Amino acid sequence: MIKPSHDPLQKWPRVFISYAREDGEAFASNLRKRLERQEPEITLWQDRAEMKGGLGWRVQIEEALDKVMFSVMVMTPAALRSLPLGMALCSAARCGGVPGDDRSLGHENA
Repeated sequence: MIKPSHDPLQKWPRVFISYAREDGEAFASNLRKRLERQEPEITLWQDRAEMKGGLGWRVQIEEALDKVMFSVMVMTPAALRSLPLGMALCSAARCGGVPGDDRSLGHENA
């Protein structure tokens, strides 16, 4: 697994944009383009822009989630049924919590 270096010139993605292609791709792509234009210091990861052919999509998503500091989830009906979104939520829970999820506060049986 690749870990970010402490070199400030290295541009590791800080924000993972999660969405369902079925009904959230246009919004997610427009959001990424707008943020790149208006906030260039925020480095972003979106599958269509960053994934490499020939490598498994799940591995690439997991590696990106391990690198980023934040996840932005475009919530649509299809996103709520999406496996990759579930992976992003699980990653968020491991790394500090999901708002409204009592497990992030150590209340496993809440």
